[in-house]
Amino acid sequence: MRQSIVLAILAGFTAAPALAAAPATTPVPAATAKPAPAPAQSPNAKTLAEASTAVSKGEFDKAFTLLRPLAAKGDTNAQVRLGAMFASGLGVKPNQVLAYGWYLTAADKGNPIAQIEVGQRLLNGNGVAQDPVKAFTYFKMATEQGDTVGNNLVGLCYLDGVGIAKDPVKAMTYFGAAAQGGNLDAMNSIGFMYADGIGVAKDEKQAFTWFTKAATLGHAEAAYNLAAAYHAGAGTAKDDTQALYWAQTAADKGHREAAALVAELRAQPK
Repeated sequence: MRQSIVLAILAGFTAAPALAAAPATTPVPAATAKPAPAPAQSPNAKTLAEASTAVSKGEFDKAFTLLRPLAAKGDTNAQVRLGAMFASGLGVKPNQVLAYGWYLTAADKGNPIAQIEVGQRLLNGNGVAQDPVKAFTYFKMATEQGDTVGNNLVGLCYLDGVGIAKDPVKAMTYFGAAAQGGNLDAMNSIGFMYADGIGVAKDEKQAFTWFTKAATLGHAEAAYNLAAAYHAGAGTAKDDTQALYWAQTAADKGHREAAALVAELRAQPK
């Protein structure tokens, strides 16, 4: 899983599309209208695109050669990619200290992807000494830019008291912001909090609603939680047919507890 995430980081950065031009005050007749020319790529964007192409072909040495001077000039996207390459040894020898260093450089310049990575490394002690308080600070930086992963991680920190005092109410606030941005982990966490009455009044129907949202969008843990809700009749009518469907959905994604629930449901007398 780690390498696939790193490859996504390496290939995933492209230049932001230019804003569309405002419509002309006087409409142009359709017969004479001409397509607007494509915006010219900046030199940095062109180099990043070339590096992405090299990565897609497995030409990691070439990608590193393209990215290194760009990162040295201060391009945070290139810096994050170099961090990813050092993290997994793609085109270079793996070096977690250098990986952290490049992520930190980009993070301190405001790159939210780097801020998340720095925070996670500070939590895990990967390439740097563990520092949960500092990790929380970097996650919080990402939330200030509206990053959904950052909002979810800050929510988890408040929920579990990691790097900050426990505060389930604040946790719910950050989970809500992350869920609004489409973060499935946050949707599942909101369901969990409603199911157990953590930071909010217990409400099994609300829990069921949130588990359904995340499960239908492909979240394995939410699918298991939805199966358990159907099996127990929590927030919905008991329905073991639906329970089996969602348990199997989660089990197919490697969820062990869901696999056990599938076996239990299949063993029931007809």
